[in-house]
Amino acid sequence: MVAVLLRKGKPMNVIFYFITTSVVLFSCTLNKVNETTPSEKTVDPPSEPVEIFNKDYNVQIKITEYIPYCGGAAPGPDQLNNSVSYTGKLIVTNLSDDTQTELLPNAGVYQIQLRPGAYTIKEAYKNLPFTEFMAQNQRSGMYYMDGTEECYKKWWQSNLFEFEVTDIDTLINLETSIGSSCFTGTNPCLQYTGPYPP
Repeated sequence: MVAVLLRKGKPMNVIFYFITTSVVLFSCTLNKVNETTPSEKTVDPPSEPVEIFNKDYNVQIKITEYIPYCGGAAPGPDQLNNSVSYTGKLIVTNLSDDTQTELLPNAGVYQIQLRPGAYTIKEAYKNLPFTEFMAQNQRSGMYYMDGTEECYKKWWQSNLFEFEVTDIDTLINLETSIGSSCFTGTNPCLQYTGPYPP
């Protein structure tokens, strides 16, 4: 090929032809190398589904109960912000058929599997006729001022949660807090009027 390039005549045409031919051949070679047959193609394996929560439940409930400081020496920060996980029994009511389920916590957390539908959750101590509920929670005597029947009925009817389950695969997290007062506990209809510890 060198002898051809050095020949007299039309060297430029020969050189151009050589370069053009080389480029075409090089391009075809690259295309051949980069071709991948169907059998050589790699396919990513299907990803494993990520399990977000335990399938034994689709509703998880956490309730914090705040404990008041009721006297004595000046309280420290820990005494002023004292709280614990509520561990009382709950009642879950299915509003479509009025069926009820009792629920107890496990390590401070309530968990339950519910079908799609509308539900309410309240404390189990409210799950009795109103007259019994009021009789159990009223208190008379020195240093206590009792509330009205209307106040007790409102408390008796109140729920901790009202919610809807739309499918069984979505985890619903419910959280709330319960406050209490010195010498009256969680009873919002009772007022303590006596002295506090020095």
